[in-house]
Amino acid sequence: MPKERKTHICTTYNQVTEVKALHQRGRHLQQKIAELLGLTERQISLAIKAEHVTAKKCKEYPCHLTDAQVNELVEYARRKIGEEIYDTGIMFWDCFSYNKKGPCLFWEKEWVSINKESYCKRIVSLVQGWLTPKAQGDDNFNSIILKLMHDNAPGHTAAYTVEELAVRDVHPIFWPDLNPIEPARNGIKDYTGRYYPDLDAGKQYSHDELYMIVKEAWDYIIPKTLKDLVDSMPARCQAVIDV
Repeated sequence: MPKERKTHICTTYNQVTEVKALHQRGRHLQQKIAELLGLTERQISLAIKAEHVTAKKCKEYPCHLTDAQVNELVEYARRKIGEEIYDTGIMFWDCFSYNKKGPCLFWEKEWVSINKESYCKRIVSLVQGWLTPKAQGDDNFNSIILKLMHDNAPGHTAAYTVEELAVRDVHPIFWPDLNPIEPARNGIKDYTGRYYPDLDAGKQYSHDELYMIVKEAWDYIIPKTLKDLVDSMPARCQAVIDV
């Protein structure tokens, strides 16, 4: 039988050196190395085996991140599809219960982004105070039990936040698709868009002006609107069941 012809590893010593260097960096697949050097994948494979080269893992890109690590690293920009991200702006937090508006808060820039620690420090105490019957200023309110409803943002669902809420005897409901606060906040956006349109190119509202505009929009929402949103919850739940 004719002898099987051996495949040459590489034609030159320099090519072996280049293969070794590229593979050790851990940034190129064998197919890519073959394209760069004008060799076959078989030649690249034999050269790697002959030189006993092991690719190094790239330190900048870990193979896998846990959910906790992702929440620590990623900042979420919450906006509608097609809505632009603005480098300057303000963050406004608000709440309501049935036909009563609760406390609101402008998130100051020096507080940086919202995470589990800052959310507990700035928001949770407001929530706890608002959930108490005394805060409602209604003698008949003692018979009503309020439940906190918020979405699944990382700052809300972090174990640190969940534990802090439990210590304060606050047990939230996670219904992000049914939360009536979203239509209320859409009302704020609609009001600001209607009465305070974008300025000419290169001009922006100051932070003080933005505070005034957003607060004005929030105050514009009447109690009946809030009541109607809460009253719509049975229909919202039924719609989910019917899907």
